[in-house]
This record gives sequence, structure tokens and C-alpha cells, in this order.
Amino acid sequence: MKTTTKAITKYLYAASILLPILVGCGNGETNTYLDPVTVDLREDHLANKTAYIPPMCYTKTVSETGMSHNPCYACHTQSTAPNYRNDQAFQMLYTFPEAGNDNPWKNLFTDKQEFISTISDADIDAYVAHSNYFDDNGSIILANTLNHLPKAWDVLDRGTWLGYIPDCYFNFDAMGFDRNPDGNITGWRAFLYTPFLGTFWPTNGSTDDVMIRLPDLFRMDASGQTDLEFYRANLGIIQAMIQEQNVTINDINESKINLDLDADGVLGTAHTIVYDPGYLHCVGKAYQSQKQARIHLVPGLFPEGTEFLHTVRYLDASGEGAVHMSQRMKEVRYARKTYWYPPQSLKSMAENDKAEDAAYPNQTMTFSGNVEIGLDNHQGWYYQGFIEDKNGDLRPQSLEETYYCMGCHTKLGATTDNVFAFPRKVAGTPSNQFGWIHATQFHGTLSEPKRKDGAYEYTYYLNANHAGDEFRGNTEVIARFFDDEKQLKPSMAEKLHKDISTLILPSKDRARLMDKAYYKIVREQSFLYGRDATVTPVNNVHKRVEQDQPTGVESTLKAQ
Repeated sequence: MKTTTKAITKYLYAASILLPILVGCGNGETNTYLDPVTVDLREDHLANKTAYIPPMCYTKTVSETGMSHNPCYACHTQSTAPNYRNDQAFQMLYTFPEAGNDNPWKNLFTDKQEFISTISDADIDAYVAHSNYFDDNGSIILANTLNHLPKAWDVLDRGTWLGYIPDCYFNFDAMGFDRNPDGNITGWRAFLYTPFLGTFWPTNGSTDDVMIRLPDLFRMDASGQTDLEFYRANLGIIQAMIQEQNVTINDINESKINLDLDADGVLGTAHTIVYDPGYLHCVGKAYQSQKQARIHLVPGLFPEGTEFLHTVRYLDASGEGAVHMSQRMKEVRYARKTYWYPPQSLKSMAENDKAEDAAYPNQTMTFSGNVEIGLDNHQGWYYQGFIEDKNGDLRPQSLEETYYCMGCHTKLGATTDNVFAFPRKVAGTPSNQFGWIHATQFHGTLSEPKRKDGAYEYTYYLNANHAGDEFRGNTEVIARFFDDEKQLKPSMAEKLHKDISTLILPSKDRARLMDKAYYKIVREQSFLYGRDATVTPVNNVHKRVEQDQPTGVESTLKAQ
């Protein structure tokens, strides 16, 4: 049965690869396949100096009827130390440098309906179901290409790619650990989390997953031998320190790791890690480095060497059941914490940045680094990414395309150490390994997360924004969750409390529309003009704002 299914999938994909040649880009030109290396990554010119300001920040927050919509609080909010950004004022003002006053995200204003009409559902289903990460032998395609580096990608002119080379096999065992074809762990571990508000819900265009990896020493006992029990303990300890709360875990032998995780006074079997920043420390080889101050463990901050791998994917509407994560990847995003800033330094940096922004309001942000090694957010992290080329294969992002990623991971009040997903890791249950599994391994439902003030988080967003996305263009969510007066339906809120899929998953028809709309951007390679999978021109977004123009939001809201 598996062989038959695979053969059918390959047949469908073989038929679908003719699609780009036949339909063009919707503007009359004749398309031919391009060699992926025709994108010259050595070009470091920025056409858009404010590419780090995301499209959502141009949202019109007051509708034509005068109703106020505030999705801005989700990102711009009163931060929690050691995040000292406190950028809630951005809810009320469009505080852009002059270079960013004209909205550069032109893809928001294009009508993609003609292009979409030329693509059948079967063709788009086949396209998104075909992996562009693995070849037929299970090898990682992009890794093979980077190991035989095309000249046009050799940014540093050294003949070798010095940045991240994809090495996750998405072959997760029962505890969420990724294993390579030899059965050895790669260090990556998957975790379940509740998607961030608005744009990041799958109903708005993409599914995604995130994996974490700690340096080798976190996987070792005191003698330097790899031991997954030490790795599980260290990951759990870091979860407790990042979320600043107790966390439940699979059984860990406290005598073995020599730490009373559950603080019951006995080195027995721990089912819980008690959050106590004055007491908790790393275990095994990592503890030795911690005592020597070579790594650090502080509430709200990740230790040096922490890595995250984030894949952004299409919506797969094929088969029975709900819309699910596709095999095809839109993007592969990578982050590594390269160096350490203590909380006091982060506070000083935030204060200096605010003073500098006030003194030089037209100064644009710049980031050191390059396409190969990633861009430095000046808070310890380097970010780089890979995106589809015109053929659908993954390629490194250009410098300007990488700038696009930086705004959300720099100077933002809502993040924890510049990270979104891991602070949102679910507690889980024994049946789902306490949240340490990949999304494809999870077959249950997730209840709606709550804010620190006890309010339901997604419900709060819906009430504040009266829509399911920043642009208020997701008519499916609006029809499903709101009445004619744009008020949230109590019956739908009750369903949402029990199962977030009622909100975050689109219908199959909408999923295919989103896939086709994004595919047009891929064919055009027009990422510099935005990546949002919009079908018709967006109305609720400014084409131009004046500096410090009021948004129309009358009072700020807190994200938690």
C-alpha cells in the first residue's frame, strides 16, 4: 500500500512540474526554469532600507465605520525582564524612520485571482506534498548543494559555506529526538507549542514547526559520555528557566544526574522540575562549564550555543481529515545564540537604543554579518534563512530577504530572549511526552492558552482586533467567529477554549487559495515585496504613513 501511494504521489508531482511553464506568473511573460544559482547572493545592496519593518506594522487600526482594532499589542507590549524593550507606545504611533513611510510591501496590493484560476486543486496538492528538503534517497538536498557550493552563493569567497548546513532529518523518536539515518541523535528535539497570535496561525497561510538543540556538553554526563537522561534534564531545566514556572517531565533518575529536581529533599524519581532560579543549575558536563562561567543559566535567557530550527510550510489539504503540515517547505529558518549578554547589559542596551532613536528618528537599523553566517541582532543571536527559488528548491536568502527576519527578533517587547515559540511550549501530558514531540506525532487537541492574568489568550486577541489577522482579510475566521456587529460569538469562544483548531486551521478551500497565492510569489521571486499569501488587494493597510502618525488606538493593551 505504501509503495502504491508513493508511486501515485510521484506521478502527480511529475505532472505538476509542467505547471509553472504553462501558467507563467500571471502577467503575460513566458516562463522557463532557471538554474537556482542565478540568484547571486554576493549582492549586498539594500533596495529597501527598512526591510526589517514587517507588513503588519502598516495596518490601519481604525475601520471605515470608526471601529478600533488593536492587533499591535501582540508584539509591541510591556515587556518582562530581562527583556527591557517596553515598546507598547508603538500601538499608538507609526514610529518609522522617514525611509519607511512609504509601504514597500507591494505584494499586498496585487490581485492574484487570475493566476490562481489557472491552477487546479490537484496540481497545488501535488506540489505541496512533494518534499523539497529530501531527495528520493532521503538525503538533504540543500545540504548537498551547500557542500558543493555554487559560485554565486560563495559570499565570503572561500569555496566553503561557513553558515548553517541543514542537518535535521525530521525522524523523531518517541521522545521527540531527531535521529539521522544511522540512528544517532542529531541533537535536535521537537516540541509542541501554541502558535503566536494572528499572522502565525495556519489559517493565515502557513504551518510551521520548531526544534531546539543545545551544545554537545548539555548531552553529556560528568565524564563526558553522551547520555539522553542528562540531555532531557537540561532541556527541562532550561524550559523552567525560560517559562519561569514548574514543568512536568518524563521520569528522571535524580541520583544519576545528582540534582533534586522536584525539591522534595530526596534523590529519587522526578516527575516535575520545580522552578527555583537560586537553586536550579545544569547537570553533567554542562554544570562544570556553568561553574566556570563558560555558560550561563539565568531566568528568561537561553545559554550560549542554543540553536533553533524553524521550518515554514504550505498547507496540505489533500486526503481525509483536517488541513495539515505539508512536506514542502516554504522556508527553513535558523538561529544560534553565539554570545552572552547579562541582564544588566541588556537593560543598558535597551535604554541606549531608546535614547538614540529619540535623537535620530530617521536612522535605520543595520545588522552586521552576511548571508553565509547570518545577521547579528546585537543581543547575542545570529539569524539566517533559506527560501524557495523559482523551481521550488530551497536556496539561501539574500541579504535583503534576511533583513526581513530581523525586525521580529530585535527590540520587540513580546519575545523572551528574542524567541517566540519555546516560551509557548505546552506542558503536555504523558500521552504526548509532556510536549516533547513533533507536530506530526501529535494526534490530539490543544486547549486555548491563557495569559498571565488568567484571560484566554486567543479570545482576548479576537476581542481586541475583531478579526483573525492583522489585515482583517481572513473572511473565513470573521464569518465563523463574529456576528454582524463584529462581536465575538460566545458559542465559538467556548469551542475555542477547548480546541484551538476551531480557530487556527482553515477550510480546505481556503488552504488551497493560500497555497496558490504564495506560489505566485515563488514563481515571481518577489519576496522583496512581501511574503503574505493574500488573494485580493488588502484594504486595511496604509500605502503611506507620516512619521509619528497616530494609529487611532486610544489605549495600550498588554500581551500578558
